[in-house]
Amino acid sequence: DSQDIIAAFDGEECRGVKTNGIVYPPTGRVIFGITLYGNGSGEIISFKAYDASTDHIFDSTDFTYTFLPNDIVGGADEPLEWVFNDTNLGIDTELLPNDISLYPIYPNPFNAIASVRFTVEVDRNLVLKVYDVEGRLVKILLNEHLKKGNHSVQWNADGFSSGVYFVLLEGGRQRIVQKMMLIK
Repeated sequence: DSQDIIAAFDGEECRGVKTNGIVYPPTGRVIFGITLYGNGSGEIISFKAYDASTDHIFDSTDFTYTFLPNDIVGGADEPLEWVFNDTNLGIDTELLPNDISLYPIYPNPFNAIASVRFTVEVDRNLVLKVYDVEGRLVKILLNEHLKKGNHSVQWNADGFSSGVYFVLLEGGRQRIVQKMMLIK
């Protein structure tokens, strides 16, 4: 519906709004192009959609996006799709590759060494990076071609200050972020 609205929020602050979706002929879906701006790393963006035909607002409680420095996700050639409907609000997992998984970091919080475990469903190049709360890259833990299977990388945080850090696992178009806390 041309009166539907999509909006992105950092807390209560609106970071992006798009109205007047267009019908994408191959699928018949209404699509909205939205650009979001962030001021810093770690901002957590949530989404809301207004359905004019039902006068209902769908609030994203299951899906959020965490900004990273110089982050670009999706574009005209490779869009990132979210699906808003009556039963859920979130990313359409059928439209995205799902060949990597990141398990909860253990232990978290941690004192000196954290274990980062992940699964690769197909052989692929992977990059595993650590960012501080200011969005600065502080460590590249892995940047190599891995075989299908379960993998684990240890981060020895000796020499790093206590605080919040983000682990980013990248494989192809898929990116997974987790927060961890270093306590010394």
